[in-house]
Amino acid sequence: MIKLKNNFRYILGVLLPAISILIAIICGLTFWCAASQQGTCFVIKLVAGRFGSSATSVQGTIINGLKIGNLNISNKGMDCNLTDLYLHIKWESLLRGFFRASELSIKSAIFNLKASEKNTSSNDIGFNFPSCVKADLFSIDSIAIYNKNDELVIEACNLLASINPDKNLSGFVLEKLNIQSNSVNASINGIFKVTSSNDNMFSACADVIVRNNSSMSKILRTDSMNFLLNVRANGNLDRVDIDFNAANEDFIIEGSSILAICGKPSVVSCTLDINSRNNGGRAYFSISRQNKSSCKFFSLDCHVDSLDSSLIFNNKVPSLFLNLVSNANFEILDNDGCNINVDAKILDDSKWNNNKLSGSLKTDLSFISKDSYLDDLQYIDYLSNIFIRFLEFDISINNNKVLISNIFNELQHYLSINAELPNLSDIWPNISGSVNLDIGSKGLLKNHSVGLNASLDKVKVGNFARWKHVALSSCFSVALNQNPDRLWLFRLCEISANFDDLLIYLNKSSDVNLSLGVDLSNLTWTLGKFCIVFKSYKHGELVLEHFLSSGCRNTLETKGKFKNLLSDSLIFSDISKLLGVKFDIPCINDDLLGMSSPFPMLGEWDVSFSENLQGYIEIKAYDKFIGDSIISRSTPIFTMLLEAKAKSSRFSDLNVYIKLKDPYIGFVDTNAALILCFDDNFIGLVINKNCFMDINMKINDLSIVNRFLRDDLEIGGSLHSIINFIGSDDGRWNINGSISIEELRLFMLDKGIYLANGCLLSHLEGRKFIVDKLNFPSTSSIKHKEIHGNNPTLSNKNLGDGYILCNGYFNLEDLNGKFFSRIQKFPILQSSDCYALVSGNVDMDISFPTFSLTGKLIADDGLVNLDHMFRASTLDDDVIVQHFGALKNKSGNFFLLPNIDLLFDLGDKFRISVFGLNTGLFGSIRTSLKDNGRLVGIGTLKANDGIIDAYGKRLKIKHGSLTFQGQFNNPLIDIEALKSGELIESGIRVSGTLQKPVVTLISYPDVSDVEKLSWLILGRGPEDNASDISLLYSVGTALLGRGQSLYRQLGLSDVSIKNGSVGSFDSLFPGQTVVGSLIHDEYDSMSTQFVVASKRFSNGVDLSIEQSLARTETVGRISYRLSHSWSFDIKVGSVNGAAFICRAFFE
Repeated sequence: MIKLKNNFRYILGVLLPAISILIAIICGLTFWCAASQQGTCFVIKLVAGRFGSSATSVQGTIINGLKIGNLNISNKGMDCNLTDLYLHIKWESLLRGFFRASELSIKSAIFNLKASEKNTSSNDIGFNFPSCVKADLFSIDSIAIYNKNDELVIEACNLLASINPDKNLSGFVLEKLNIQSNSVNASINGIFKVTSSNDNMFSACADVIVRNNSSMSKILRTDSMNFLLNVRANGNLDRVDIDFNAANEDFIIEGSSILAICGKPSVVSCTLDINSRNNGGRAYFSISRQNKSSCKFFSLDCHVDSLDSSLIFNNKVPSLFLNLVSNANFEILDNDGCNINVDAKILDDSKWNNNKLSGSLKTDLSFISKDSYLDDLQYIDYLSNIFIRFLEFDISINNNKVLISNIFNELQHYLSINAELPNLSDIWPNISGSVNLDIGSKGLLKNHSVGLNASLDKVKVGNFARWKHVALSSCFSVALNQNPDRLWLFRLCEISANFDDLLIYLNKSSDVNLSLGVDLSNLTWTLGKFCIVFKSYKHGELVLEHFLSSGCRNTLETKGKFKNLLSDSLIFSDISKLLGVKFDIPCINDDLLGMSSPFPMLGEWDVSFSENLQGYIEIKAYDKFIGDSIISRSTPIFTMLLEAKAKSSRFSDLNVYIKLKDPYIGFVDTNAALILCFDDNFIGLVINKNCFMDINMKINDLSIVNRFLRDDLEIGGSLHSIINFIGSDDGRWNINGSISIEELRLFMLDKGIYLANGCLLSHLEGRKFIVDKLNFPSTSSIKHKEIHGNNPTLSNKNLGDGYILCNGYFNLEDLNGKFFSRIQKFPILQSSDCYALVSGNVDMDISFPTFSLTGKLIADDGLVNLDHMFRASTLDDDVIVQHFGALKNKSGNFFLLPNIDLLFDLGDKFRISVFGLNTGLFGSIRTSLKDNGRLVGIGTLKANDGIIDAYGKRLKIKHGSLTFQGQFNNPLIDIEALKSGELIESGIRVSGTLQKPVVTLISYPDVSDVEKLSWLILGRGPEDNASDISLLYSVGTALLGRGQSLYRQLGLSDVSIKNGSVGSFDSLFPGQTVVGSLIHDEYDSMSTQFVVASKRFSNGVDLSIEQSLARTETVGRISYRLSHSWSFDIKVGSVNGAAFICRAFFE
């Protein structure tokens, strides 16, 4: 007993302290883990690593609040990345039997879904809503869910929720959730509750506000997808009841549905009621289900009453006003087959595109699933098991009718489609013309043949394609699963398409066979041998003979040849016009070639591609067309051979050989060895030391290129060049060689640019193109008018000493360079109305994508004569021109961005003649180009020795100047012109700006405005009679009025002073003879002057009144323009009469 007592005392003395120490250590470790940051960080990382996850930037403690900067969680089905997670737990809630978090917030949550190899049963949900977890605040700032292909599935933000469990009820309250996508934005709030009752396990309600993005659809109205949706749902594991309603400013939608989820999910019943707020339109849909002993029977009823589609679609879709009644019965058999019966009819008062719409549909079809137990059943097998027992469909829009019917019995299976569409614009606004279509199909869907006949007349599809007349006939057959290795067989037996200028037909001796393999995951296709002909009635023909082509997702093999007989232009231009494709390349003709004789071309190819490319393409061209056997033995004038050989994985050697030899054109000889690289999304060249390219050419006359250029541009000269490209290990080219052009010429006739007898000497060194010399001597191309004085004459300038000399370099790698030019007495502009002889220097500095032009130009001689504008055709005053030519693109996007700073000095021999002004100009303007792409100028131009013809008088310019302080279209004006040789020298002074000029009267000595006008217009002082005063005030108001002239404000087209006899018909002869001009001064005498006030109309009628200045003669005239040369005139007043007048003009 004593021993036992001693042992017990020993145990208590040793073990109790040890146990106490151990408990203290455990409590200390627990407190360290839960109450210290280091311990909390250690526990979180240890637990995360145990489950294959990771956590970084751990702050805080478990007791006082935990924050994790980044938490990555990974399992077999999903990867989850959480950033800035914060958790605060109320530990006292554990005493009441549940776990409560006062706050659980996450800044960002990204979920990446993985492909699951194991199929989960639909009945094994494996989730029970936690009844012992409560969260006062649960928030996520942003959520993104990606699928297994890293494609964004859904994106959400601002999630705010709470979890409030009760004894037998667990509830999830969603206070806010915003969902964002490219199509719609939605804001959701609602409540989700789960109970332990088997009758009603869950209930949910949600309010959704949907807002449409403008990029959702190009055909839907933006407002139609903005609505408020309310959803209510409750149910258990057997069925779910859903009620919903939605509303926007146009519609009210109500619906309900009952879903059975036991076993395979299915619809028990469903109703949808759509009501329009505006016109009372309605659409009602209902689905009901009846279970029978051997099948499931569904019935769909649809009633549409006065529904307007313009409430949903925008104006890009034609309007639809629909009245419809339909019924569809679906009978799903136990063997997964089904029978479908549809009966629909479009009722009266229906309209499509504001045209009468009517039609009906009746069909009875069945689907029989034979081999449904096979796991590798393809979707095409389902299609091949569809049997259309009865089909009758007809629809008409005005006179446009489409009828589809079939015959299905044991003897025959036939489907016919007949369409008579005399006016396509009734169907779609952007389509016009008429179409007749007849299609007949024999056989079942899995094995049938089709005959097609179509006729198109004056069909226009928007701006895409236009056809005057098209006749199309074809015959082909389709077979599904008729061959164990082939899924789909297509055989084109006949095709003939006769377009406006092009005929496409299939050679009778061949068919087109196209087949697809059975493995849809790696679809293989094969195209057999055929021969098709493209024949143009104007431009020859192209014969394409195809031998064999096949391929799959990553492989391709093709082999064939072609030959053509081209004349006048390429046949491909006809094919492009057929498709509505237009060539609008600057300076390039629409007709690419202008050959007057046939141009035969032969070609063949044999190419295969897997990981790399191998095979060849060869094209040969001959100077004339002869028999095939003779062509094979003759020498082509053009040969191009591209030959590829497999080098290694994803790499191929490409050898290029191009040779052109013609006695008229010259010769081109090119050899190249290149390396092609093939990547998943890239095909390019790899340059190394084994790559090279040698180009040797001699072109006798570059004018052959003019066939490709527009008529206003012409180039010429003889070209000789030898260029060698040598690759290097750094992946760049080293270039050596020379380029020279003799007798170089460049003509731009409409702009007056005439460069001839030029010479270019240049060479390539390393990666630089160096211009040693580019020289054009001065050459006179036209005679121009000398307009100084009263007697214009024609003369040739002595230009023997003038030239343009240019040199410089351009770096082909860095795309920068500098060019320097010197100009000496060179006529840069040469036309009958614009001539400029300049000297100076212009330098160009290129640094892609910008280039700078700097320098100074001095005009040694110049002429601008715009008097021909008076003889140009004009429009009547009641015609308003919106814009001239095509509207230009205002985006301001340029391939090169210019920076211009040029000084123009007009010298002392520059003259201008325009609108009665004939004067010399001198001065200088500095021109620069701003960042907005507008030219601005700074400088002053002054007039020298000039005259102005106005109102039948000749005024001498005393002084005049144009001051440019910005844009060229609105300089400051200061011009003073006087009528000299009179007792009172009167005239006008023009000031202000070009767009808003201010005209005032002046005289020396200074007199009243009435006297100034009298001396200016009448050549004498005013008299006291009323006619003088009235005339002077009306003319003075028109001359000096601000804004619009007085006669314009009165509705007149013109008021002018003319010389001649009042009431005389217009004559080609002058009003005075030469002898008469010696006696009378046409500028001072009033005896033959009269005022004409006229009004012109666009229909060719001209009304005018003529009043003599010296007499009381007054004549009214009515003129009607019959044609460009003929008119009919009637006069009343002092002179009466009528006459037919013919006007002809001669140079």
